[in-house]
Amino acid sequence: MNHSGVLKDLNFLEISKAVGSKLLNLRSDQSEDYLSILEADSKFLVNHSLMDYSLLLVIETDPQDGSQFYHMGIIDYLQNWDTSKMVERYFKTFLNRSIAKKISAMPSAPYRFRFMQFLRNNVLKS
Repeated sequence: MNHSGVLKDLNFLEISKAVGSKLLNLRSDQSEDYLSILEADSKFLVNHSLMDYSLLLVIETDPQDGSQFYHMGIIDYLQNWDTSKMVERYFKTFLNRSIAKKISAMPSAPYRFRFMQFLRNNVLKS
């Protein structure tokens, strides 16, 4: 399967469902190592009131032996939780309460919790 361009978390879930298996083939210790690194990095971002970041994930498959290589890192992390984001969240949730848990304009600690929960339950699940 060859995808290019930017895909979001729902795309990740759709692709996983379509192929009928996990997209990352990691041992338990590898998953824990990645999660530990991302926990530390996202904690740093929370300590600086940053939110609305993403995980960049590249999966490369060696055409000769089928082995996979993963490249990942946190990107787009320069958005502060500030007054403009507070106002954005207020108006988006005022207009449509059902999206309150889905929008990215939220304080940095809950954003980190949601980010890590998705990684733990979907991306780096061993």
